[in-house]
Amino acid sequence: MKYKILIVEGGEFRKNDLKETLESCGYQVVGLHDNATSVYELLRVNPNVDLVLIDISVKGEQSGIDFAKWVRKEFDIPIVFNARYFDDDTVLQSFDIQPDGYIVQPYSRVGLSLTLKLALLRFERKSKVPNNNISIQIRDKGYSVLLESKDIVMAQADGLYTKITTTKKSYMIRDILKNFEGKLPAEEFIRIHKSYVVNKNFIESFNSKKLLINNQYLPIRRGLYTPLKEILKRNLKE
Repeated sequence: MKYKILIVEGGEFRKNDLKETLESCGYQVVGLHDNATSVYELLRVNPNVDLVLIDISVKGEQSGIDFAKWVRKEFDIPIVFNARYFDDDTVLQSFDIQPDGYIVQPYSRVGLSLTLKLALLRFERKSKVPNNNISIQIRDKGYSVLLESKDIVMAQADGLYTKITTTKKSYMIRDILKNFEGKLPAEEFIRIHKSYVVNKNFIESFNSKKLLINNQYLPIRRGLYTPLKEILKRNLKE
């Protein structure tokens, strides 16, 4: 199966380079545009696009972020931002959209392909309710709270406490990470470091030293890079 990618990129050289690189990785580029306005009609008549790769600083009547907001509102497809750099203001604006991945230039062929595969995987997983989703009861400020495991992004050790980050808010519970990890479905969560357990479905990208999830980089333990790639391959085949 060839995933269909729509590219919105302002730079002529970068636009053609992205197309050639993606096609060499086995993707099908179904649109190549240098501004957001010209893409609207294409998406309306061609709803089978699997992913939109958007230049976050694209020029025109609408910015890349404005266009991404429109795509998120109108279509159920993943969005990956492409940028030459990310300043603080741009990052904060992009958080509101909750993109499925980021690419920062210069990119490598392998890095670009892996980021898109992760974005497609995360989006597919988000769109489904896992059969092994479970409810986990915690205590928060004197109240009992039920957390759905599919909504837990990650858990972080903090001495005798564990910080739990969900898609809605964070909680601090009096329990060590090892105990909390034991309550999570092993098929969906992985210990990437002595201090972090993450939900595989929210992983945005990673390399041999760190992993991007929930818009922050976390360290990963030595030797985990290859197993993570294998996990990604298996999940994409399911």
